[in-house]
Amino acid sequence: MGYLKAMAGLYSYSYTTLGGSHKKRNKPCQDFSSDYTCDDFSIIAVSDGHGSSKHFRSDVGSKLAAQGSIEEVRKVIENDFDLVNFKENPRKIIENLIENVYKRWKNDISNHMTENPFTEEEIPEDLDEATKEKFFGTLYPYYYISAYGATLMVGVMAEDYYFAFHIGDGKAVFLYEDGKIEQSIPWDEACYINVTTSLSDTNAVDNFRYCYGYKTDDERFVEVGVEKNTKITKKQCESDNLLSNEIQSKEAIEDTLEDKSRKETEYIKAKVMAIFMGSDGVDDSYRVGDNEESLMNLYRNTYLILMKKEHIDEAKKSIELQADKFAELGSQDDVSMAGLVRVEKNDELIDLFHNQYLEAEKAKELEKKQEQIEEKSYHLSQLQVIYDEKNTAFIKNKVASERIINDNTRKIREIKEDYRNFDKENQKAKAQDWEEYNNFLLKISDKIKEKNQEIEKYELEKNLEADDYQKDLEIKYFDGEDNPILKVLAVLSKFKSSNLLYISQDEKRYNKNRKAISDYYEKIRKNQEAYNARLKEMDEKENTFLKKSEEKILTLKEEKDRAKEKLSLLMENEAKEIEALGKKINMLKEEIASLKSDTEN
Repeated sequence: MGYLKAMAGLYSYSYTTLGGSHKKRNKPCQDFSSDYTCDDFSIIAVSDGHGSSKHFRSDVGSKLAAQGSIEEVRKVIENDFDLVNFKENPRKIIENLIENVYKRWKNDISNHMTENPFTEEEIPEDLDEATKEKFFGTLYPYYYISAYGATLMVGVMAEDYYFAFHIGDGKAVFLYEDGKIEQSIPWDEACYINVTTSLSDTNAVDNFRYCYGYKTDDERFVEVGVEKNTKITKKQCESDNLLSNEIQSKEAIEDTLEDKSRKETEYIKAKVMAIFMGSDGVDDSYRVGDNEESLMNLYRNTYLILMKKEHIDEAKKSIELQADKFAELGSQDDVSMAGLVRVEKNDELIDLFHNQYLEAEKAKELEKKQEQIEEKSYHLSQLQVIYDEKNTAFIKNKVASERIINDNTRKIREIKEDYRNFDKENQKAKAQDWEEYNNFLLKISDKIKEKNQEIEKYELEKNLEADDYQKDLEIKYFDGEDNPILKVLAVLSKFKSSNLLYISQDEKRYNKNRKAISDYYEKIRKNQEAYNARLKEMDEKENTFLKKSEEKILTLKEEKDRAKEKLSLLMENEAKEIEALGKKINMLKEEIASLKSDTEN
């Protein structure tokens, strides 16, 4: 919902939008804002329903709070409000109004509760049983109020006066004619992070704090800030902030009054030109460090938009777009924004705010660039460490892989050389052994030949003697002697006796030669067996040496191939990664240098 009205010299607007986180979780919008403008005054109200589980009807509570508060303020101003009485006793009027607003809210949620009792399905599942029992039991008759828990801000502005009251978090910002921007309602230190005071607190009325201002007879404005009832803190300010720019004297009106532990501080202020209110979804959209200044600049710009836009609808659209941006990209919480702005155009103030806005934006941009420099410098240092580590590891792994490749290449070459040398020596030994064996065979062959010649000679001689004997026998037999048989026997007897000694000696030599030849052949056999055994042994040694060499070479090649593969992967992946890191580092250095140049200029 959104409104933008212009009457009685005032703009009023209000706009609420659903937060991005609530959209994702299908939660209802727990914020509500409203405004009202008539001929004499304008009102705005912003209420932020609590998000925790036990405040499961806070969307209803915030709506009843915003709408009810505007109606109660209207009743007071339209029926019996008198500026003279307000100046005489503003605190009583405002505190009575706060009490009426609170009673109205309690009455409205009581009626809502009567018409819409709690159901089991409505109670969030993550609540513990003890808490669930409080909503349905009789021991805690007013515990139902916490289901509707919400904060509330209300602002009222007329020609000669203004006031605003607030319970809980969110921010109310006041823009003055002298260019000052302040949060004039005293802050509640009980509100921090996700902790806040609430309409559902038992001491809710005491937890309201407020401020008011009115025009004095001498056309100056007096502003008073009143703290909540339960906490007394003195508002710190510089002495020159106590007076408007129009007043040269540093004599400030600062009266501290105590009533029911409340403390008020009175200031002379310039005329209020605008009051802006936003739920915590607005200020949570800024970082904690620059939250305050960014918030002030937001409302400077909002004021300028409202003053410079020729058509109200254009200003309304700009404000709504800003709120939607906070809800979607900033805090992602529900966002409510409302404002009261005097229509009267003050060119000096517009120029002042415009310059302040530009200066603040420039300072913000400068700070942003400085933060970017720091962030990028930190990122650069981190990248540099990673780069150095990766580059060192890369070089180490590259050197190790190359060492393995080179060492294994050398070892393979040495093994092959060793094998060639071994084979050369082995062939040499084989040749030498063959030469010795061959010489042996030649010598033995000569001896065998010599013995065979003696045997052949013996056999030849023996055959010749037998032939002579046969001839002699034939002659004598065929000579026709009287008794041939006796003659033959006589011849044989004579031959035998005459040659007996010769036959015996030659046969011995014959047999000796035959045996010598046999021995020679046995030597040849044994020598050949020894030769073959040595040859086999040398072949086996050669094969064993070759096999071991091949195994070593295979192992070295596999290790070498793994090293090559690792080196290839290093060059393909890590080298590229290091190169990419190097480019990032150089790019960051260039970006940092550019940012430094911008900040210096």
